[in-house]
Amino acid sequence: MILRQVDLKRFGKFDERSFEFRRGLNIVIGPNEAGKSTLMEAVPAALFGVRDKDRFKKWGRAADCQVAIAFESGDRFVRIERNLLTDRVRLKETDDLYQVLYEFEGKVSPLGRSAERLEYFSRLAQFIPVIENDLFRASVFFGQGRLELDGKS
Repeated sequence: MILRQVDLKRFGKFDERSFEFRRGLNIVIGPNEAGKSTLMEAVPAALFGVRDKDRFKKWGRAADCQVAIAFESGDRFVRIERNLLTDRVRLKETDDLYQVLYEFEGKVSPLGRSAERLEYFSRLAQFIPVIENDLFRASVFFGQGRLELDGKS
């Protein structure tokens, strides 16, 4: 999986912002409180949702809090859009000629057990080896302050 784009709408400190990534190593730099960690947290938020609905919501705003990610896997391109407050998710998969191969739209709660949730995660498993939030964070995702080197924090 190669992350290509992250779009944020009223997510954390960002009103509306899009970040594009190229193949290879991408480095995100900025001063403290620039939004680097917020950007990084958008990836698992898009994939799995969030349990604390107010965590990334803009202060004083009742409007939607949305995140979208786009990634490629082999010759497939996938875009996942999620409204973090309602857990409405849209997943669209296309081939390298932009032909739609699969589309999903439904409610996918982080704690739910619905048929929609099962369908979504079944499709997601074709692109991401770990489809459980805590396991994803423990194995392929390092959040701020979570990486230890030589037994030191």
